Amino acid sequence: MAIKLIDLWIRPTFGGGERKLSGILEAHLNGFPYSTSRPGECVVIMYGNIKHAFFQPAEKEMIIVVHFHLHNHIMVGTKKTKDVQFYAVDLHPVTVVGKEKHGI
Repeated sequence: MAIKLIDLWIRPTFGGGERKLSGILEAHLNGFPYSTSRPGECVVIMYGNIKHAFFQPAEKEMIIVVHFHLHNHIMVGTKKTKDVQFYAVDLHPVTVVGKEKHGI
């Protein structure tokens, strides 16, 4: 059984002029496969290729980020990269701004 994170976007994007789609990042025994619903839009990050991993929760930001810096380049779409980010937008408001009511 794999652990899955759904509704994540990837940076760099797969490219192409089409609208980007969110995808699913899974934790398998040998790495992290990520895929969208479009055929061919998938990437696998092997655990042995991860040099550094960072997690940024949405404490003061609206974006939750998992960032991998890799030992060796991988292809994401047509781009060669050593840095891959998976992110989600936290739709819960960070601060609530309201108007104060003044007595008349």
